[in-house]
Amino acid sequence: MCNICNGTHVAKSMNGFTIEFVPCPDCGPMDPKVKAEKNRLFEERLAAAEMKFEVKSA
Repeated sequence: MCNICNGTHVAKSMNGFTIEFVPCPDCGPMDPKVKAEKNRLFEERLAAAEMKFEVKSA
């Protein structure tokens, strides 16, 4: 695992009042297939959470 990004493929740089998010210089950007899979899993979790807290009208 990378010491810069801890496996996230995102490096953070703080400059004064700004935080810059860039691809990790050691790992490079995340593989598109891995990113798509992580996004799909996130969307599933989000949909489940939305259904749990869905407002039901009277």
